[in-house]
Amino acid sequence: MSRVLMCVLLLFLSGCASVPREEALKLGAAGQKAAEAGQAALADLAGEVGGFPERSAVLLTVATCTAPAAPSPCGISQAPGDVLTADEKLAGVISLRARALSQLHSAYGAFLEEAEYDAAVDIDQSLGELTDSVNNLAGAMALLSGGTSLLALPATKIARKAAGESARAAQKRRLLEASRALREIDQRLLELLREEAEAYQGISEILHTNRLQLANALLQAGLLDPRPLVDDFLSRNRLGAAMELEASDPVVLALARTVHAHQAGRLAAASRAAYQSHISAFEALIALHEDFEAGKPLSLDDVARALGEIRLWAELLEEPDGQAAEEAP
Repeated sequence: MSRVLMCVLLLFLSGCASVPREEALKLGAAGQKAAEAGQAALADLAGEVGGFPERSAVLLTVATCTAPAAPSPCGISQAPGDVLTADEKLAGVISLRARALSQLHSAYGAFLEEAEYDAAVDIDQSLGELTDSVNNLAGAMALLSGGTSLLALPATKIARKAAGESARAAQKRRLLEASRALREIDQRLLELLREEAEAYQGISEILHTNRLQLANALLQAGLLDPRPLVDDFLSRNRLGAAMELEASDPVVLALARTVHAHQAGRLAAASRAAYQSHISAFEALIALHEDFEAGKPLSLDDVARALGEIRLWAELLEEPDGQAAEEAP
């Protein structure tokens, strides 16, 4: 073989084995941000959904005990016993999704380390733990929907280095194999997220109505003090300090119900919108993986847009009135 041809061949092989490190770092960072943003406010959402049976029981008890012909002594509403309600199952799904997203964050962290020079990372362990979490989530979703569980995702094993493989070629192969594994997991998470969103959409208005009815019943029964809500409203809107308020004043009660209804409505709307933003983030992340595996340059615009929306909804979920709480001095 001529010297010139040998040089050309070496250059060609060198290019083929070049590690797409910069794009891999972009992909890993985007994956971590998506996983981190996806966990925002999930604990509160799970509590809101899972607390529905308890709130319903309390509402029934208050209504019974404040009725004109209330029994004496006033009895309690019975809990459903050992049977989990659909709301409690959905709350479990949401909690398991939070756990899976935490594992996803760790897996993308391992992917980032793999992309560094001379990194020696056991990415198989991170992928294995993530796969287990996602399979558990799929099982919980099947329990909620009453359908059959999706086929379990198989464990991924990525060889450290094949015989005769250069270090650069091995690293490039490992990054591509890890990307394919993460993409398949992201695709499964996306499918499960769509199912979860559909389940939540089906009960969101019921949750909203239940919360309003319970708050109104507690206010009417004199068990919930309306004055803090009114004081907080006046303070946030810089309308000055309230005069001495009477908790039983019909105007004070009406103001408290109005503020609570507004906050509950924003909470429900933000929760529904957040699901679509989470779905968009995973769709954009999967598209990034496809571009990375095809050797294309990565654009983070779609992921950044979805993450911005998620952060907006998370802020509204944490502060339903849309105002950041001021820290006490």
